[in-house]
Amino acid sequence: MKKLLLVLLALTAGVNAFAQFVVSGTLKDSSTGEAVGFATISITPDGATKPSSYVLSDSDGSFRLNKIRKGKYTIKAELMGCKAYEDKFELTEDK
Repeated sequence: MKKLLLVLLALTAGVNAFAQFVVSGTLKDSSTGEAVGFATISITPDGATKPSSYVLSDSDGSFRLNKIRKGKYTIKAELMGCKAYEDKFELTEDK
């Protein structure tokens, strides 16, 4: 079974006046390094049972989640036939 590797390129790339962030990156196969397109990327706030935002990766494996508020999240990448990737991260205001 293939494993997914998530490369977060710009976890805190953009912050606006309402403390909203952009979470973006590229999804790659951990054994071949090839881009993984059309996988589901979701983020779930700590303590929640359902994702607050999700998107499909583009054909080149890139993805972008907009208007994400500060807090602690679990990010998950899933594609049928592959082992899901999951990791935790935190978005904080830049003071």
